[in-house]
Amino acid sequence: MRILPIVTLLASSFPAQLCAQTGRYEIGLRLRDFERQLAACQEQTHRRAACRNLEGAVSAFFRLDMRAVAEAIDAASWSLKDRVPTDAERFAHALDVRLASRLVDPESGHLAAKLAAAFRPR
Repeated sequence: MRILPIVTLLASSFPAQLCAQTGRYEIGLRLRDFERQLAACQEQTHRRAACRNLEGAVSAFFRLDMRAVAEAIDAASWSLKDRVPTDAERFAHALDVRLASRLVDPESGHLAAKLAAAFRPR
C-alpha cells in the first residue's frame, strides 16, 4: 500500500510538457481522492481489486500515458465501491476541469474554466 506516495512523488517530478494530456495536478487530485476512499474501505476483496487496477496506473505512468493513469485510478476507485457505475457517472468521472486561475475576480464574479475528457469512459 506504500506505492501511492511513490506514484504521487514521481508524478510531481516530471516536467509539465511531458504530460501534455491530463495534467499532473489532475492526476494528483484523482490519486488523493482514491487514497481517501481506500482508507475508508474495509472490504478486503474490494481493496485487492483496487490495487490490481492501480498497478495499471503505475505502468501507464512510466509510459507517460497520463490518460491511462487517470483511467486506471478511476477504475481503482470504482473497485472500492459495492456497485457498478452508471454511464452518466462514468462520463462525469472522466472529465477534467482546468481553471484559468485559482481565484475569482471579485469585480466580475466569474472564473474561466476549460472542460475536457481526461480519458474516454468505457
